[in-house]
Amino acid sequence: MGQGARGRPEERRGARSLGKPVRGLLDTNILIALVDPGQETPDLSGFTGLTISSLSLSEMHMGVSAMIRDRAKKALRENELARTRATFGAGIPYDDRCALAFGLVVEEAVRNGASHRSNVIDRMIAATAMVHGLTLVTRNTDDFKHLTGLVEVAKR
Repeated sequence: MGQGARGRPEERRGARSLGKPVRGLLDTNILIALVDPGQETPDLSGFTGLTISSLSLSEMHMGVSAMIRDRAKKALRENELARTRATFGAGIPYDDRCALAFGLVVEEAVRNGASHRSNVIDRMIAATAMVHGLTLVTRNTDDFKHLTGLVEVAKR
Protein backbone atom coordinates (compact mmCIF):
# COMPACT_ATOMS: atom_id res chain seq x y z
CA MET A 1 0.00 0.00 0.00
CA GLY A 2 2.08 2.83 -1.24
CA GLN A 3 -0.02 5.67 0.17
CA GLY A 4 -0.51 4.44 3.74
CA ALA A 5 -3.61 5.24 5.75
CA ARG A 6 -4.71 7.85 3.26
CA GLY A 7 -4.37 5.46 0.30
CA ARG A 8 -7.08 4.64 -2.17
CA PRO A 9 -10.19 3.12 -0.56
CA GLU A 10 -9.69 -0.33 -2.07
CA GLU A 11 -6.19 -0.35 -0.57
CA ARG A 12 -7.57 0.27 2.90
CA ARG A 13 -10.38 -2.25 2.69
CA GLY A 14 -9.12 -4.55 5.46
CA ALA A 15 -7.64 -1.89 7.71
CA ARG A 16 -10.18 -2.12 10.50
CA SER A 17 -11.05 -5.80 10.40
CA LEU A 18 -7.95 -7.37 11.98
CA GLY A 19 -9.87 -10.61 12.38
CA LYS A 20 -12.85 -8.94 14.08
CA PRO A 21 -16.26 -8.65 12.41
CA VAL A 22 -16.84 -5.26 10.80
CA ARG A 23 -20.23 -3.55 10.62
CA GLY A 24 -21.06 -2.54 7.09
CA LEU A 25 -23.37 -0.25 5.14
CA LEU A 26 -24.21 -1.75 1.75
CA ASP A 27 -24.05 0.57 -1.25
CA THR A 28 -26.89 0.42 -3.76
CA ASN A 29 -24.82 -1.52 -6.31
CA ILE A 30 -24.30 -4.29 -3.75
CA LEU A 31 -28.04 -4.45 -3.05
CA ILE A 32 -28.76 -4.77 -6.74
CA ALA A 33 -26.15 -7.52 -7.10
CA LEU A 34 -27.78 -9.42 -4.22
CA VAL A 35 -31.17 -9.57 -5.96
CA ASP A 36 -30.20 -9.60 -9.65
CA PRO A 37 -29.58 -13.18 -10.83
CA GLY A 38 -27.54 -11.80 -13.74
CA GLN A 39 -24.84 -10.47 -11.42
CA GLU A 40 -22.23 -12.28 -9.37
CA THR A 41 -23.22 -12.40 -5.71
CA PRO A 42 -20.82 -10.25 -3.68
CA ASP A 43 -18.73 -11.89 -0.96
CA LEU A 44 -19.88 -10.28 2.29
CA SER A 45 -17.88 -12.52 4.59
CA GLY A 46 -16.06 -10.66 7.32
CA PHE A 47 -18.96 -8.29 7.87
CA THR A 48 -21.60 -8.37 10.56
CA GLY A 49 -24.57 -6.14 11.23
CA LEU A 50 -24.99 -5.33 7.54
CA THR A 51 -27.46 -2.55 6.96
CA ILE A 52 -28.59 -0.18 4.23
CA SER A 53 -29.34 3.49 3.81
CA SER A 54 -32.79 4.81 3.04
CA LEU A 55 -31.02 6.58 0.16
CA SER A 56 -30.32 3.21 -1.48
CA LEU A 57 -34.02 2.42 -1.29
CA SER A 58 -34.66 5.77 -2.98
CA GLU A 59 -32.30 4.81 -5.78
CA MET A 60 -34.05 1.46 -6.15
CA HIS A 61 -37.45 3.22 -6.25
CA MET A 62 -36.04 5.42 -9.00
CA GLY A 63 -35.14 2.25 -10.93
CA VAL A 64 -38.73 1.03 -10.59
CA SER A 65 -40.14 4.38 -11.70
CA ALA A 66 -37.89 4.50 -14.76
CA MET A 67 -39.49 1.30 -16.10
CA ILE A 68 -42.93 2.81 -16.80
CA ARG A 69 -42.86 1.68 -20.45
CA ASP A 70 -41.78 -1.88 -19.73
CA ARG A 71 -44.21 -3.64 -17.39
CA ALA A 72 -42.16 -6.83 -17.16
CA LYS A 73 -38.98 -4.97 -16.13
CA LYS A 74 -40.98 -2.78 -13.77
CA ALA A 75 -42.45 -5.88 -12.09
CA LEU A 76 -38.96 -7.37 -11.80
CA ARG A 77 -37.59 -4.17 -10.20
CA GLU A 78 -40.57 -4.01 -7.82
CA ASN A 79 -39.85 -7.59 -6.77
CA GLU A 80 -36.16 -6.79 -6.22
CA LEU A 81 -37.10 -3.78 -4.11
CA ALA A 82 -39.58 -5.81 -2.05
CA ARG A 83 -36.94 -8.50 -1.42
CA THR A 84 -34.42 -5.87 -0.36
CA ARG A 85 -36.89 -4.29 2.08
CA ALA A 86 -37.85 -7.71 3.45
CA THR A 87 -34.19 -8.50 4.09
CA PHE A 88 -32.89 -5.16 5.37
CA GLY A 89 -35.93 -3.13 6.44
CA ALA A 90 -36.34 0.57 5.85
CA GLY A 91 -32.66 1.44 6.11
CA ILE A 92 -30.84 4.07 8.13
CA PRO A 93 -32.55 7.43 7.63
CA TYR A 94 -30.62 10.34 6.18
CA ASP A 95 -30.96 12.82 9.03
CA ASP A 96 -29.48 16.12 10.23
CA ARG A 97 -26.27 14.44 11.42
CA CYS A 98 -25.83 12.89 7.98
CA ALA A 99 -26.52 16.24 6.31
CA LEU A 100 -23.80 17.88 8.42
CA ALA A 101 -21.36 15.05 7.63
CA PHE A 102 -22.23 15.41 3.94
CA GLY A 103 -20.71 18.88 4.02
CA LEU A 104 -17.46 17.39 5.34
CA VAL A 105 -17.55 14.67 2.70
CA VAL A 106 -18.00 17.19 -0.12
CA GLU A 107 -15.24 19.38 1.33
CA GLU A 108 -12.85 16.41 1.38
CA ALA A 109 -13.79 15.44 -2.18
CA VAL A 110 -13.18 18.98 -3.45
CA ARG A 111 -9.89 19.14 -1.50
CA ASN A 112 -8.84 15.98 -3.36
CA GLY A 113 -9.70 17.34 -6.81
CA ALA A 114 -13.31 16.24 -7.35
CA SER A 115 -16.25 18.39 -8.37
CA HIS A 116 -18.70 19.28 -5.63
CA ARG A 117 -21.52 18.27 -7.98
CA SER A 118 -20.52 14.69 -8.80
CA ASN A 119 -21.64 11.49 -7.06
CA VAL A 120 -24.06 13.34 -4.78
CA ILE A 121 -26.10 10.33 -3.62
CA ASP A 122 -22.93 8.24 -3.24
CA ARG A 123 -21.49 10.96 -1.02
CA MET A 124 -24.71 11.13 0.99
CA ILE A 125 -24.44 7.37 1.56
CA ALA A 126 -20.78 7.82 2.54
CA ALA A 127 -21.82 10.52 5.04
CA THR A 128 -24.36 8.08 6.50
CA ALA A 129 -21.64 5.45 6.91
CA MET A 130 -19.35 8.02 8.51
CA VAL A 131 -21.95 9.18 11.05
CA HIS A 132 -22.78 5.61 12.08
CA GLY A 133 -19.20 4.32 12.14
CA LEU A 134 -19.84 1.79 9.37
CA THR A 135 -17.61 0.51 6.60
CA LEU A 136 -19.14 1.34 3.22
CA VAL A 137 -19.35 -1.86 1.15
CA THR A 138 -19.41 -1.20 -2.61
CA ARG A 139 -18.38 -2.48 -6.01
CA ASN A 140 -17.56 1.03 -7.24
CA THR A 141 -14.67 2.22 -5.10
CA ASP A 142 -13.84 4.88 -7.71
CA ASP A 143 -17.01 6.71 -6.61
CA PHE A 144 -15.38 7.19 -3.21
CA LYS A 145 -11.70 7.62 -4.10
CA HIS A 146 -11.71 11.30 -3.10
CA LEU A 147 -12.85 10.53 0.45
CA THR A 148 -9.65 9.05 1.85
CA GLY A 149 -9.45 9.28 5.61
CA LEU A 150 -13.14 10.05 6.18
CA VAL A 151 -14.91 6.76 5.64
CA GLU A 152 -13.69 3.19 5.39
CA VAL A 153 -14.58 1.71 2.00
CA ALA A 154 -14.51 -2.00 1.18
CA LYS A 155 -14.65 -3.33 -2.37
CA ARG A 156 -16.72 -6.47 -2.87
